[in-house]
Amino acid sequence: MGGVTGSTLVLTNRSQRTCYVYGYEGLGFLDSTGRPLPTHLTRQAEAHKDVTLRPGASAYAGLQWHWYDLMGRTPVVHPSQVEVTPPDEYSHLTEHWPFGGVTGGTVYTTPLSATPPYGPVPTGSGTITYIFNGKCMDAPDDSFANGAKVQLSTCDGATSQRWAAYTDGTLRIYGNGMCLDVAGGSTRLGAKVDIWTCNGSRSQQWAITQVSGNKYGPIIGVASNNALADPGHSNVDGTQLEMGPNRGDGTYQPWHVSFHHYERI
Repeated sequence: MGGVTGSTLVLTNRSQRTCYVYGYEGLGFLDSTGRPLPTHLTRQAEAHKDVTLRPGASAYAGLQWHWYDLMGRTPVVHPSQVEVTPPDEYSHLTEHWPFGGVTGGTVYTTPLSATPPYGPVPTGSGTITYIFNGKCMDAPDDSFANGAKVQLSTCDGATSQRWAAYTDGTLRIYGNGMCLDVAGGSTRLGAKVDIWTCNGSRSQQWAITQVSGNKYGPIIGVASNNALADPGHSNVDGTQLEMGPNRGDGTYQPWHVSFHHYERI
């Protein structure tokens, strides 16, 4: 065998009530038409316990697999989709499988836990655009220094306009790792937004609120409950973003996060 890779499975409670999970998820690979593919889920023998999931909370499992067989003796399965079944459930979630081949369809999983087993990991990457002018969120300082402003710019495919969401609630410049940050950790309205070395602070945690029925929604700062804002709905490149009021109705300061994923039941 060879080519070991992995990812983190994230199960999020989207209901309005607290629930609990214990143990291991079920997992099955599908082709593009939804037909089952060979799947062998191997549960790693690790200690596990009940995970309490309040509304919006997540449980995590670490997945690992071989993406090729060095000797060429084991066929590689090429899934298009994956079915995930929470513990003690019969209904499953069907998601796109973006990771390519899986040797023998064999995946190793850790038990579900309240924290990511491998630390924060990306869940997707792409652009973040503003509904009123179609401009991209951008960190244009090529040095990506602490305190560099985050601004609106015409979308041009630059690396500074590509962001990744992580399982710890951060939004980071893809391939660079700097976090979207509220300057000085401020919780006031009008606080400026910049990039900073990721440090685990709440001023670097964000909630993406767009839903499957509407591809736009506010991006909320966890520390302040204020919304990421384009001041005055400016159309000028270079306008620094700041924190505006969160009206709670999903209509103010709406953004489109191109890489945001939704569970499909």
